[in-house]
Order: sequence, then structure tokens, then C-alpha cells
Amino acid sequence: MKSFFARLRERQFQREIEKAQREGFEAGRRFAETRARAEWAAAQVAVAERTGDPDLIKAVSGPALAAIAEYNDALRDELLENARLARFADSHKGEN
Repeated sequence: MKSFFARLRERQFQREIEKAQREGFEAGRRFAETRARAEWAAAQVAVAERTGDPDLIKAVSGPALAAIAEYNDALRDELLENARLARFADSHKGEN
């Protein structure tokens, strides 16, 4: 039979894992939306360039650059989060 403190540690560890998963799912959803916006903006620029209309190219280039910059920021945050989660997993190895 496990001691009270062993069960307490297991419950705390399980809560930490559940919190990390919730935060990870939310971050993953935001990252996917940002990536989709950047892809859509790049497609708009490609279509505008194909038409050859300089006014249309100017109109879609600004928002496209903003979406791509947002995607690059999200990608950087995603890589930092993956590194944090790897450290978290390494620090809790063997506790289960």
C-alpha cells in the first residue's frame, strides 16, 4: 500500500501533466491558426502576382508580411515551448 505522501506526489504530478497538456493544446491551436493565416496570405500574394496588377499586389503584400511575421514569432514561441516541455519531461523522469 502506498503512503499518503506517495499518493499526494502522484496527484500533484498528474495535475502538472494535465496543466501542461491543456496549455499545449491551446498553444498548438493558436499556432495552427497562425500558420494557416500565413499560408493564406502567401497564396493571395501568389495570385496577385499572377494577375500582374500592381495595386492588388500592394494591397495584399502588407497583410501578408504581417501574417508571415506573426507566423515567425509563433514558430519561435513553439520551439521555445517544445524545449521547455522537454526539460519538464526530463525533470520528471522516473517519478511515475
